[in-house]
Amino acid sequence: MSEKVRADQITHALQQRHREDLFITECKTGPTQITRDEKLLKFDALAIKKSWTQPCITGYEVKVDRQDFLRDEKWPGYMKHCHRFSFVCPHGLIQPEELPDDVGLIYYKPEKGTLYTKRKALYRNIVMSSDMLYYILLSRTESDRHPFFSTQREMLEAFVLDKAERRELSRHVNSKMKDELLELRSNLDTSSRKIERDRERLEILERTNDIILDIAGFSMYRQDSEEKLKEALAAGMSDGLKQKLIRLINGAKDIEKILGSGV
Repeated sequence: MSEKVRADQITHALQQRHREDLFITECKTGPTQITRDEKLLKFDALAIKKSWTQPCITGYEVKVDRQDFLRDEKWPGYMKHCHRFSFVCPHGLIQPEELPDDVGLIYYKPEKGTLYTKRKALYRNIVMSSDMLYYILLSRTESDRHPFFSTQREMLEAFVLDKAERRELSRHVNSKMKDELLELRSNLDTSSRKIERDRERLEILERTNDIILDIAGFSMYRQDSEEKLKEALAAGMSDGLKQKLIRLINGAKDIEKILGSGV
């Protein structure tokens, strides 16, 4: 069973147990920069109870491998840095009789992701390590970030003011969107009228082409339509009719250009 359990799963379960506490993983017993005669140690997990009258620092050593537990000789050094100390492991990996009486033992149940206290760690009076607390203060905490409020009233006042500003912003945005919508609608109406005019021009163009076909016997869409028209008119039409037909075909070409340009 121990081979199926990862250390991070156990650590996550410990975090859930200490939701109300300050919980730190891989917590060293002092700043790396400070030189001491003894070697710095590192808790797998550390929980600090938020209490002035009943301070309690709980240290944890997580084991998921039996041989790792048997080879570990450093863990007794943790004891002076915490009020309670426990081993946490998969069920049965460590037996209570293998540990001193004041050391706790907690089993992890992978099927539920929960912890079971096999033996509770005894509380010991210690002098809290200033080096470790200073390390936590400098390296494992972050400054507060905005918003900053001194009282609940200050927070509520800011909320009300912010709400009014959001309402004003919403009104401004809605007004601008309304103006833009009206402008779009106006442009749409203009485009619709232009399309209608183009449709009328196209109808005129088509009727003009029919007239020219009927009179001159060719289409005005030909590249040489103007020359062909002049030749047809030279056959004996009156000057007035010639000029009318020329204006008619020129007007039709203008309409064709307009339609082609999309204007």
